[in-house]
Amino acid sequence: MNTAPQTKDRAALALVLICFAMLAAVTVRLFLPPYPLFDFSGYWSAGRLFLEGQDPYSSASLLSLEHELGWQHRGPLVMLCPPWSLPFLAPPAMFSYAHARVLWMAVTLSLDAFSAAGLWHFFGGSRRQAWIAGAVFLAFVPLGSAEGLGQITPLILAALTAFLLLTQAKRWFLAGLTLIGFGIKPQLLWLVAAAVLLWALQERRFRLIAGGAVSLAAFWGGAFAWNRSIASYPGSAYSAAIETNCGIGGLLRQLVPGTHPWLQYIPCVFGAAWFVWYWLRHRRGWDWRQHLPLLLLVSLASAPYCWFHDFTLALPAFVQLAVERAQRSPLVIGSWFLLQVVILTPDNKPLASTLSALWIVFWLFARSEARHAALSPARSAQPAAE
Repeated sequence: MNTAPQTKDRAALALVLICFAMLAAVTVRLFLPPYPLFDFSGYWSAGRLFLEGQDPYSSASLLSLEHELGWQHRGPLVMLCPPWSLPFLAPPAMFSYAHARVLWMAVTLSLDAFSAAGLWHFFGGSRRQAWIAGAVFLAFVPLGSAEGLGQITPLILAALTAFLLLTQAKRWFLAGLTLIGFGIKPQLLWLVAAAVLLWALQERRFRLIAGGAVSLAAFWGGAFAWNRSIASYPGSAYSAAIETNCGIGGLLRQLVPGTHPWLQYIPCVFGAAWFVWYWLRHRRGWDWRQHLPLLLLVSLASAPYCWFHDFTLALPAFVQLAVERAQRSPLVIGSWFLLQVVILTPDNKPLASTLSALWIVFWLFARSEARHAALSPARSAQPAAE
């Protein structure tokens, strides 16, 4: 009896367990307090100003509130999400900051659990192995970073998951209602949103478009009716955003001497060109299961503004790989672990978010490995005479 294959399988299993355990430990540690006074403090302060009828994008007002929370920097942490996002931020702002932070963590972790289970179902995973999706989430450090910072990305991921499940169920109007979640950080899912619109028009899913219009009108109209000072958003948010270097565009701004804010948008040019080619090639047989993962990764990598923790939204692509059993390859697991170490190593945040674009290369490699592994048993089972 040849024990070599069994030894190889055990070694691969050991590598999987070690890598996942190490990454999960880092992720869980980021879940735990003490939490840094960063993103959520900006959300909470903006939500509190919004509820009080003040300008939630005012630098002076935000700085005053944030200083009370312990913010030590001279400039405020300006909330850059558009006005229709404020109804999501208003409920936690009704509580004290300490209670709101705990509530936010509980809600976002619940949404992460929903997304893991929902994505596993959407991509066709068996119910008995649904725990694998949870393992993928825990072994993805950007998720822990997003939770530790109190980021809003779990809401966006949950909205994307709900959209996929509702389109699968052909509940078009309800699927359209979830599109408001895409607009919380519209720069991240910009190519996905373009594909949704083109696909809906191509397939004549006008109820889906109507649902999106209704949700946008309700959230925008409701926010403006409550607090008309949100009209300051375009000027206030853009001026704060243009001073921020992040993503590939931010790294270009660091490398090129002088002040060139337009460099922030260079990735969008390449992303848009790729999208035109990708859509024209696949539009007639468009399948969200097959075409969303790569589209999602390119959308994130080519966004004008993104941080490494924003790649939490790439988790659907990795759940798809898990359903296709890519994790059975030691090379895939080793690459998954090594790439996260590479991304986490630099102190330079634009560099970290730029390196996150390598998730595209990883996905292409892992997908190839998964397909090769799926074909191998079938080939080995063929009669030798063939």
